[in-house]
Amino acid sequence: MPEFVALHAFVRAEAPRPDAGSPAADPIDEEVVAAVPDVEVVRDAVREALHFRAALADAFDASLARLHEDLAADVLARELQLAPADLRALACRTLERFANDLPVQLRVHPDELTRVAGLAVPAAADPTLRRGDVYLDLHAGGIDARLGVRLEAVLRTAAG
Repeated sequence: MPEFVALHAFVRAEAPRPDAGSPAADPIDEEVVAAVPDVEVVRDAVREALHFRAALADAFDASLARLHEDLAADVLARELQLAPADLRALACRTLERFANDLPVQLRVHPDELTRVAGLAVPAAADPTLRRGDVYLDLHAGGIDARLGVRLEAVLRTAAG
C-alpha cells in the first residue's frame, strides 16, 4: 500500500522524500509516484472550487440584500397601515431643502392633494404617483421623494 502523501506535495509538484535515516534505497517509490495525480489537474480543481465558493458568496450577498429590502418594505407597509405618512411634513421638508432651486410645483397622488394644499408652491394631482409619494418639480429638474426612493436611500445607508 502506498504511503500517505500530503496535499502540499501535490500542489507544489514535489514527491515525498524519504527520511534521511531511512534505509530506502530508491529515492522515489514508484507506487507513490503512480498515486500522485497530475499537478495541473489538482490546480484546476482547486481553482474551480475557489471560483464556485466566490460565486456562492456573491449569490448569498445578493439574496441577503433582497431579503433586507423585502423585510423593510413589509415593516414599512404595516406601519403605514397603522398611521399614514405625514405627507405635509415631508412636502414642507422637501420644499425647505430645495427652496433655492426654484420650486415650480409639488405633485402628489390625487387622493392626497388636500393634505398639501396651501404650501408655498402650487400642488398638482399626479395619478402616476402612489399614496405617500411626493415629487417636487424645479425650474431645472425635479426631486423624486417617492416612498420607494426614500426606502432605497435608507437601505443603502444601513448597508453602508
